[in-house]
Amino acid sequence: MSKSTKKKPKISSGIGDNKTKIRIIFEFLKSERFRKIRGVFYILFSLFLFVVMISYLLHWKQDETAVFNNFEGDDVVASNVGGTVGAKLGNFFVRNMFGITSFGFTVLFIAYGCRLLSFKLLPFWKTFWITLFWMIWGSVMLGYINSFVDSVGLQVYAGSFGIYITQAINGFIGK
Repeated sequence: MSKSTKKKPKISSGIGDNKTKIRIIFEFLKSERFRKIRGVFYILFSLFLFVVMISYLLHWKQDETAVFNNFEGDDVVASNVGGTVGAKLGNFFVRNMFGITSFGFTVLFIAYGCRLLSFKLLPFWKTFWITLFWMIWGSVMLGYINSFVDSVGLQVYAGSFGIYITQAINGFIGK
């Protein structure tokens, strides 16, 4: 008969196991595979955001009412193509941020997603700064147009940023 040697189970203190788990997580987050997953996610999110913002511009009154009522009640339904998530995203990006110039976020997300996928569609940093400039300038310009026309419907196109900056500048230097 041959003698069989049994291995004793390794008793760990748990400290080394946590370090290896954290190391595995960091290695995954740094991996090429995860980078490509993020790139595809950014591109798909930007396409979804583009559709949602167009739908918000077409149905902003119904979506705004639904968002402000927090979708409570039987008669409150989002008219957005993206449903309640689309109405909230559209309201956040278009109404609460830069207005229609928020479509620049879709350009930025596509440029960043292509950068993560190592696809040279646009130079990222140049695209970032030019898009940011036009988003800010366009929102403020639409805010000034809104201050002369004084229409509630145009506030959606300027966004909160454009309206607030216009009010601040008008208060500082006069209208």
